[in-house]
Amino acid sequence: MADPSLETCPDFAGDIYAGIRNDLTAATGDQPQEVIDRLVAAWTEGHNARVLEWNQRREEEAREEAEIERARAAQEEEDRLAREAEAERERLESEKKKPKMNGFSATAAVGDAIVPRPSQFAIQKLNNFEYIELWYFSPEGCKDALKTSRTPLAEPSATQHYRRSSYREPYEPRRRASRSRSPGRAGNPRRADRSPSPDKGKNREQRAKGFSRGAGSRGRSACAICLGRFSHDIQRCDSRNLWDKTTPAHARRSQDGRIISTNGLPLCYRWQRPGGCLAENHDSAHACSGCGDKSHGAQTCPRGEKA
Repeated sequence: MADPSLETCPDFAGDIYAGIRNDLTAATGDQPQEVIDRLVAAWTEGHNARVLEWNQRREEEAREEAEIERARAAQEEEDRLAREAEAERERLESEKKKPKMNGFSATAAVGDAIVPRPSQFAIQKLNNFEYIELWYFSPEGCKDALKTSRTPLAEPSATQHYRRSSYREPYEPRRRASRSRSPGRAGNPRRADRSPSPDKGKNREQRAKGFSRGAGSRGRSACAICLGRFSHDIQRCDSRNLWDKTTPAHARRSQDGRIISTNGLPLCYRWQRPGGCLAENHDSAHACSGCGDKSHGAQTCPRGEKA
């Protein structure tokens, strides 16, 4: 429907409306001008009614559009509040999972140097109430622990090989005490003829030779750290000097008990034993812990204590 306010009043005095004017003049007996005025008044009244209706309809449409807009804005606001609430809930959940920071003082001074600390090996010794030299707690010992903790390890396969076990003193077979034969056993030919077979005796001799060689007449193997054969715990020895107390040791023990050289490279603990090591996947670790030579281990090192 077009806007009725744009309409214009027809020209009732024109020739187009002449027939209507004549009929109305004849029917009412009024003058032609009076008929024209009545036609204009009738159109004007209808025009005003149409304009009023048009305006009312437009107002209703405007109110409906405003109501729809308010509903849409309210829905958008509700959605926004819901999103903000969800984001806040997620933030609180993430804050709960974050580690809590301790309080700090904004005026506290921060040091510009790292305080030397003892190695974990020394601290563990104290916790176990075991003997530990005071050198580990000196500035030199703390610096050495810091240097050892920063030293990169070489050849992971060799490192994993060392961690499986620590250096142990080789097993030395015990000799059986001789038993005197009783008269009854001596007369038994079946028992008297019993003797170890040549093969078993040979195997026993080889095993005894493999375990006792290098142990010396004193019955002890050389320590992989100090090369000493005197009585001490060779599995935990971490002396800074060799057995003579004057020559600096070539190897030491790391915080986890492994044997490493002075430059931080791991050494094969089996290579330091009398039987040696037959593994071929860590040849670089096959070096003497007493002098660093790759041609022998700690048991035959010329620096070691003589058996």
